[in-house]
Amino acid sequence: MKGGAVSKSEAFDTGDQSMVCGVLSSSGGGGGIAWNGDWAFACDFHGGDVGNKQVRGQDCGSSCSAFQGCTHFTWTNYNGGTCWFKGGATSKSYAFYTGDMSMVCGVLSGSTPVTSERGVYVPWPKRVIYLIHL
Repeated sequence: MKGGAVSKSEAFDTGDQSMVCGVLSSSGGGGGIAWNGDWAFACDFHGGDVGNKQVRGQDCGSSCSAFQGCTHFTWTNYNGGTCWFKGGATSKSYAFYTGDMSMVCGVLSGSTPVTSERGVYVPWPKRVIYLIHL
């Protein structure tokens, strides 16, 4: 039996039809992740990368929204700040906990978009600016 923070995306096919696996999930998904609406600190999604862009953390959600095919994202400190655009069907329950509080991940589906002059974007909390740049 495995314990701690795990996600469905960590499961793999062993080819052994006698084996069964499962994940007990808490309501809200993304076990161990404290979601703030449609975004959270210290999380990521496996695979699904469709692009990336060097942006400030607070601009990652809007950059994802403007990138065709982006449905969710992860922001890291890599290269001075990189937003990793991810595509495909997703939900918060596919996110996994990283323990790195400088990382942010989020989903666009289910969010309440706000219209700006440049299109639709996901509002980014102002406190992210402070926490990311510590």
